[in-house]
Amino acid sequence: MWSFMSSCVYTRQIFGPYSALLMAIALSLASCSDNPAVRIRYDLEKQSFAAGRLARDLRHDPNANAVAQLNELRDEYAPLVDRCYAALDSIDPETYPEEYREIEQLTFQNVSQLERYLFALRQFDTCVALLNQAIKRIRLPAPEAMLVHFSLGRALQANGQWDSCQAVYDFAVTEFYPPLNRQGQPARGIFNLPLHLYWVTRQVGNEPGASDRFALAQEYYQRVLTDFPNTILSMLAHSSLSRLYELDGQFELAIEHAGKLTDSAGVVPPVAKMRMAGLYANRMNRPDEALALYDQVESDLSPDDSLTAAALMFRRAQALAAQQKPREARLELIRLEDSYPGYFRGLPSAQLLKAQTFEAEGNWERAETEYRFLVDEYQLSNEAMSTYLYLARHYSRNNRESMAQQWLDRAAEFYDQTALQARGDRVAAALSYKAELLTMREDWPAAADALVSIFERFPATEVGRRAVLTAAQICREQLEQVSRADSLVALLRSSLTEVDDATGN
Repeated sequence: MWSFMSSCVYTRQIFGPYSALLMAIALSLASCSDNPAVRIRYDLEKQSFAAGRLARDLRHDPNANAVAQLNELRDEYAPLVDRCYAALDSIDPETYPEEYREIEQLTFQNVSQLERYLFALRQFDTCVALLNQAIKRIRLPAPEAMLVHFSLGRALQANGQWDSCQAVYDFAVTEFYPPLNRQGQPARGIFNLPLHLYWVTRQVGNEPGASDRFALAQEYYQRVLTDFPNTILSMLAHSSLSRLYELDGQFELAIEHAGKLTDSAGVVPPVAKMRMAGLYANRMNRPDEALALYDQVESDLSPDDSLTAAALMFRRAQALAAQQKPREARLELIRLEDSYPGYFRGLPSAQLLKAQTFEAEGNWERAETEYRFLVDEYQLSNEAMSTYLYLARHYSRNNRESMAQQWLDRAAEFYDQTALQARGDRVAAALSYKAELLTMREDWPAAADALVSIFERFPATEVGRRAVLTAAQICREQLEQVSRADSLVALLRSSLTEVDDATGN
């Protein structure tokens, strides 16, 4: 009978340079036979790889039905997660600590994939159960535990369980401080939660709750500034505080914190100055300060930054119009059109401002010409759609009811056609303006129904969110349907799950 050593010598003689590889394979197989945990882990790795390959193949299939894909992936990952838990139950963590940890990591990865598909399918109850199970059964390192709690809070919010959502989010903010991922970088989702919770309470009109949430968010970001000065965390805290104060109407403090968003050389970058100027011009009616900041940005602008240069010209025109200088504003628009004609043609708000400068000078005949040009040439823009109603209001204020009615009729026809023929956000915009037309006519039941239908079709858009909030207001104030209004607010709250994008942070 050969010894193990003699078999190694024989292998080297027969297979030469491949002997090391063969020996490694042989040892691996031997270890699998001696260690059941290795075999279990190996089988789960194969199954996880196959599931991942299926997900990649489906993503690259242009003809596949999205819902069918999600269902197929859910059905692939759900039993895989069950097998992961069965594997953990079958292994003693003290006897096989390394393999147990590796299977826990595989379980986390598969739970994360399954949660994505369940959430996309709006199966929020199942999401919540899945994530709660992971928290109870898997020993997760802090970065992974942070992600699971974040996903759980989002699923609870989407499921209408707002109180439970807040409890989970508050725990995550406290427990994972500072919120850092495996690479040591800020985890933006958790970091933005205090601001997000305040923003949601403001969106749904919960003023007492908003006050509490404002105080908690302010305290959190101020703590970050104290604990981590001159770091990326402190820069993020200044950004969050600026947005927090802006949402609360404290624009001076919003500008103060925006001014602390400096680069590595200690210089406030153009994007921060543009934001500060926008607050001065649009929120504080202080165009002088806005123009001074625009001058600073322009003086530091590189010659090849044409996009910022064009944006500056338009912002300057807006600020000049706010200074009651319509002629100077229009000259700036002419400079913009001459210097960057493509930018001007693609900016319906520039054409709208041009019409407004003529109206501000009392030249209604020319203003009307420019408004009509806007309606004809930029048909699907928000500016054009709103102009129909603006002109109707103008003629109504001036006791020209027949002209006002003509514009209302044109508006109704255009909105209906656009809703049938356009796509995506243009449909949402057209339906929103049609609802506004109904409110002008004080047809409150039809307006409320129209606004609710917008939200039902476009729940993840700003247009949809504004629509359902306006519908709730109409139900409460005009139709005296308080319970329906409360239900609509609850629907809105459940839709506000995107932490990073929704707050504008």
